Amino acid sequence: MKIVPAILTNDLKELNEMLRKIRDAKKFERVQIDFIDGEYAANRTIRPSECDLIPYLPIKFDAQLMVTENNVWEWAKYAEKVGFERIIPQVESISEPEKFDCLAMDMHSPVEVLKPYLKNLKYVLVMSVEPCDPSGNSVVAVGNSRRPECQHSIGRGRTVADEPFGSLACLIERWHHR
Repeated sequence: MKIVPAILTNDLKELNEMLRKIRDAKKFERVQIDFIDGEYAANRTIRPSECDLIPYLPIKFDAQLMVTENNVWEWAKYAEKVGFERIIPQVESISEPEKFDCLAMDMHSPVEVLKPYLKNLKYVLVMSVEPCDPSGNSVVAVGNSRRPECQHSIGRGRTVADEPFGSLACLIERWHHR
């Protein structure tokens, strides 16, 4: 098992301080930086275009994009340009998830949402929390998805939150080898 620290901040100074500590600890091969555009969720973080990752190499970087469809391609392009290895958008917020080899999904989304894409996925991030506004109120509403199979409601389908972790891993593994 590998632990990947994740950083969520709207302060470049804080980001660089955290990255320096992670680099100097020499315990991690990879870091995830979470980006929020202020539209997918009410809060806003730094943008991928503001990141300078070179001082922290050889650490590898993941960009988790909690952004709307209107911003996903621009933010993904900048993330790749500045050196992020894995670009991980929210499956619930995009209409063409097949164009990505890494996806994040909300823990309340049906696990079946990944089925059409598993063959091409290299990485899946299961979110254990929902994006919140600064007061801590959840801003991802039930059914706030562009695709019907991602819409979740009480009593409809299995969700990641309903599945024991091992069951989810087995389900993904089983679909991947079909």
